[in-house]
Amino acid sequence: MVKLKEGSVIESKTEKGLIVAKKLTPAQQAKIAADTKAKAIILAALPPLPYQKIILSMKLGSKTPSELSNYVSDKFPRIVSVVEVSACNPSVDVCSGINDLLFPLAIISAKNRTEDQTTALGLYTTQLHEKFTDMIKSCANLCNGNLLLFALLNIATKKASEKHNKQLDATKFFLNAKKGPGNIGVRTMKMEFADDYTLYYGIGAYDVATWKRQKGGCFSIIKGLTPGQKINVIVVANGKMGEGHWQEPQTITVPYK
Repeated sequence: MVKLKEGSVIESKTEKGLIVAKKLTPAQQAKIAADTKAKAIILAALPPLPYQKIILSMKLGSKTPSELSNYVSDKFPRIVSVVEVSACNPSVDVCSGINDLLFPLAIISAKNRTEDQTTALGLYTTQLHEKFTDMIKSCANLCNGNLLLFALLNIATKKASEKHNKQLDATKFFLNAKKGPGNIGVRTMKMEFADDYTLYYGIGAYDVATWKRQKGGCFSIIKGLTPGQKINVIVVANGKMGEGHWQEPQTITVPYK
C-alpha cells in the first residue's frame, strides 16, 4: 500500500510506478469552504432569481481514476459549505469514504498494480462515479432552479435546448456569378433554428408555374441556367414551423464564363 502525505504531489519520474496525484490538505479544504461560504452569503442577499433548469455536464466517464478522485475532492468542501445542499443524498461522507478507498489505488500505475488492486480499483471507480453523480443530482434538485446557487459547487452545466415555435425571419443571402458558365452561386447567412434553405429562381415576378426551386445548405449552386439571362432569386429558411418569411428577390445576370 502506498502512503502519501496529504497535499503531496507524486510524480511518476521521481517515484517509480506512480503517476501524478494530489490530495487536498485540511488547510486547502478549509480555504475552499470559506470562499464558498462567503459567496453563498452574498448570493443570499440578492433578490429571488427566476427558475432555471439545471442540466449537468460533468463528463465523469472521460476521467481517469486519479482525475476522478482529485475532481470529487474539490467538490466535497463546497457542498458542505452550502446550507441548501448540505443535506444531499447520498451524503458527502458516503462519497468521501469511497474516494478514500480509491485514491491509494489510483496513484499506482497499471503495470505495478496487482490483480486484486486492479479489481478493487474498478469497483471503487464505478461506485464513486455512480454515488457522486447521484449526490450532484440531489444537489441540483435541492437548488430548485437556482443556477447561481448551484454554480457555487463548481460543477459544469449546460443550457437547455431552446424551442422555437415561431415562423423564421427572412434570410440574408448573396449571389455570385463566378461559378462558371450558366451557374450562379448562392451564399446564405446561417440562421438559428433553420434546418435548411429553399432557393426559388426564375424570370420576372415569382410564378409558381414557371419558377424552379431547390433545397440546400448555406452554400448552393444553381446550375444549367441560360448565359446572359437575368434571373431573380429568393432564399427561404425552413424550420419546424415550415417556411420562414419571404424577402424581396435579388436579380443577377447568368454568366457566359
